[in-house]
Amino acid sequence: MINTSRSFNLKITPLSDIHVGTGNDIMPYDYVIKGGYFYQVDSLNIFRSLSESQKREFSIYAEQDIIKLREFVSRVYEEKMGYDLKLRASDEFRALYNSKISGARKSNEENQLQIKAMPGNEKGLYIPGSTVKGAMRGALVEYLASGYGKNTLGYSLERKENKTKTPVFKGSNRDISNFEKQIIQKAFGCDENETINPRNDPFRNIKISDSTSTGDAAVKKLKMYSYSSKMDNFANSVPSYAQVIEKSEDMKKGVVNCNFKIEKGFREKTVADIKLQDILYSLDFKYEKMMDKDIEYYENILSKTRKNRDVIEEVLWNIDRIEEVYKDRTETQAIIRFGYGAGFNSTTFNLSSGSPLFIASRILSEDIRPMGYALLDFEEIM
Repeated sequence: MINTSRSFNLKITPLSDIHVGTGNDIMPYDYVIKGGYFYQVDSLNIFRSLSESQKREFSIYAEQDIIKLREFVSRVYEEKMGYDLKLRASDEFRALYNSKISGARKSNEENQLQIKAMPGNEKGLYIPGSTVKGAMRGALVEYLASGYGKNTLGYSLERKENKTKTPVFKGSNRDISNFEKQIIQKAFGCDENETINPRNDPFRNIKISDSTSTGDAAVKKLKMYSYSSKMDNFANSVPSYAQVIEKSEDMKKGVVNCNFKIEKGFREKTVADIKLQDILYSLDFKYEKMMDKDIEYYENILSKTRKNRDVIEEVLWNIDRIEEVYKDRTETQAIIRFGYGAGFNSTTFNLSSGSPLFIASRILSEDIRPMGYALLDFEEIM
């Protein structure tokens, strides 16, 4: 069989702030805020740039008081000393940093100065290709397994007996420990005894590179909101701070590009061939389910509460802006959701289950926007 392929430039335009975590936090002594910017720095390189008297002061603080060392580095640092990454620091984060740089009164306040890291380099932040591919895969499997969105998947999600927040799959009549694999088999029309493995997985033929880097990024505050009927309030928890690629206000800033490739000719090796149209349809299906549920969630709270109504109204207004982009999309575009704050409904098949779990909280960015939405635009390379 002849091996053919289609190649695309995949343009990703952020419709809300995007954070894809590395699993690491950046500690307060590994960065400096100066002139409205966040500088991720190497303390050893800063040390080499200091005068002899400053080096002695640095060494004393390094041995005796890490808080004073942090304050000292912040005071003497200049951009010419070098940095690994430079991003805009939001007004709220700058205010927090300036108030806590000399030491926080409470341990949880000190923890707020830890920043959730995102993949990046000297040019800015980027999105891993594996993250985009994972979101596409989840949407396509859910779409196909549910009969192109016409049926439920015949299972429910239930809380574990120890009442942790991690749900488990439950079949309609029995526990199913390997249910996700069965859904994947169903999605791609496998025989009952045919298993999906790395060698025959249809997504083996989908190749997505890491994106280009963008400097349209910042360190911003993220908050988890939930509704309390007892307090009649839509309240937020202690915030965290993260590196994010910022929403594109003009559909130009923050845009990154990936190489996207669909290989063909491996039908004898994989259980199915995936077409671009399959991916576009499934992303539309996933988007509509998630967005409908989020709108229902916020409108339901708005109908009940008398407090923080301005927050709910603002997030609904921001959702309307995303909906406008969705309605105006072309036949080679789709909206995808991924990364931190995208939510449980984004990363599971919950909304296609027989009885979806109610998800009580949502994570919003500093600008009162839902996290993780982006417009994908596939431009074929001939």
